[in-house]
Amino acid sequence: MPFEYRVAATVEEANQLSDQGFEVFTILPPGPNGGADRIYLRREKRSGSGAGFAVEPRPKAG
Repeated sequence: MPFEYRVAATVEEANQLSDQGFEVFTILPPGPNGGADRIYLRREKRSGSGAGFAVEPRPKAG
């Protein structure tokens, strides 16, 4: 199953992504140039409909 990845720099961002179905994949420390830790999150890619749309099942005829 393919995954969708996001990177967060703060715990608050990671929490927001968690609310959207993402889970922590890995956390990397700052690189040689410094900076913040990078929190990588992933979730399974959704197949079918686009963002914000759901396909309603059609009622069976007869």
